Amino acid sequence: MNEKVKQLKEFIFNDDFQNKLIEIDKNFMDYNILEITGMGHQETKHSNILGWLFDDSEHNFEYKIFNEFIKKVIVKNKNNEKIEELKKYIKIKKYNLDIYREEDNIDLLIVDTKNKVVITIENKIYAKERKDGDDGGQLNKYENIINDKYDKTYSKFFIFLTINLEQASQGNGNWMIANHQMITDTIEEILKSEEKLSLKTEIIFESYIDLLKKRNIIKDTKLDTICNNIWKEHKNKLNLIHELKRGELENVITDQKLLNHLKILLKYKPLMNIKDLDIENELLKTLIIKIDDRLKDKIGIVKANIRQFYIKNNITKTTFVWIAKNKNNISMNFNQLKTPNLNNEEKASILNKYNNIGKFTNREFIVKIKDKEEINDNLLNLIEDEMNNSIRGNRL
Repeated sequence: MNEKVKQLKEFIFNDDFQNKLIEIDKNFMDYNILEITGMGHQETKHSNILGWLFDDSEHNFEYKIFNEFIKKVIVKNKNNEKIEELKKYIKIKKYNLDIYREEDNIDLLIVDTKNKVVITIENKIYAKERKDGDDGGQLNKYENIINDKYDKTYSKFFIFLTINLEQASQGNGNWMIANHQMITDTIEEILKSEEKLSLKTEIIFESYIDLLKKRNIIKDTKLDTICNNIWKEHKNKLNLIHELKRGELENVITDQKLLNHLKILLKYKPLMNIKDLDIENELLKTLIIKIDDRLKDKIGIVKANIRQFYIKNNITKTTFVWIAKNKNNISMNFNQLKTPNLNNEEKASILNKYNNIGKFTNREFIVKIKDKEEINDNLLNLIEDEMNNSIRGNRL
């Protein structure tokens, strides 16, 4: 064992640090029945539990969770042209819902035949929307299926359920946005207020919320505070742990629960301060600092070296910007990361080129400047516009 690993092991197993990890541990369930089923990363199983929650069959809350979720969707989509129609439906006292899973590949199809209403929910956890294809893309395909299957006497609503309230792609304006936080907020309200919960229902409710928190699908403000405070106190040591090679941490820690909690903590590594970057070229450094000042609410530094760095967009989590100094030009590449539908050979090629799994479409923006005075508001406005175009996925 080298000296660095030895020191880190002493730090990790120090009583003070162990107590801090115990605080993380207290935030999660010891026994999560849904996690045992392998539900964590499988969208199909996530959608199965949503179907159970929205139904009235077993948990004895009739359609309360469904009703409260739709109310939250209405609040979040005030400008959607179908919203008034949805408001009228939600006021109906008696629903008669049939909930289908993977009907025509649709994640969740809710049909109220009595009241002539169809609600289509596309549930995205880690996968991305398919936007291409002869069918016009995934959401367009589902919309056409529903329109063909249910005549004009039905009111049809489409909900795009994602982690970060992502908008449906261009041309799919009928899709309302929603996130999983809307569902868990309703469940937590029930857990606090209801006394008639069966033990089975309570376990499933708590397991579902716990699982979403562990997978970063919903916000956990208590955990955020705990982990951010630990990072403030032990930044240097945690940075060293973060830099360990793949497998080294597992060699230091054999307790799986402790390892999992430490990995959760490492995800809270603060973004680098752009002004502290070791960039030798003053022209490039000035440009980077000014971009950071302009876009500080949208971006953060993820990785850097002397020649180049990239910044990660905190809104989409999929747009990366590379900036490098070449002679008298500042070159900016806006890369939109897409979900890979690739074979192993293609993945290997992308891994080798980008050090990341994904399919990139490049936007290259060349800025020709020779001195700091040329880095003015006009240039920064242009750069911000290019940044926003890349976020929206537009092409040059």
